[in-house]
Amino acid sequence: MQAAGFAPEDYDETADLWPENWPAWRLFAELDTQWHRAGMEGRKTGLMYPVLWARMERLDLPPDDWQRLYDDVRVLEDAALHTMNTST
Repeated sequence: MQAAGFAPEDYDETADLWPENWPAWRLFAELDTQWHRAGMEGRKTGLMYPVLWARMERLDLPPDDWQRLYDDVRVLEDAALHTMNTST
């Protein structure tokens, strides 16, 4: 936030992020431009998984950690899609 020139008061809402969720959140945020889009309005429909997998491979994680991180990012993706598709 500070590196981008923002301060806490620049935001209307804040959210707490538990330390164990930081890796998934960071990876999810890195994929911000990697969404499939549909329709004339370009509605986001899901992440581009090959890009996610390629990025995860670069992290050189043990198999159990790889699966956990993948599952966590999918939870974030689902929540983001729900929010984007129900907001006005």
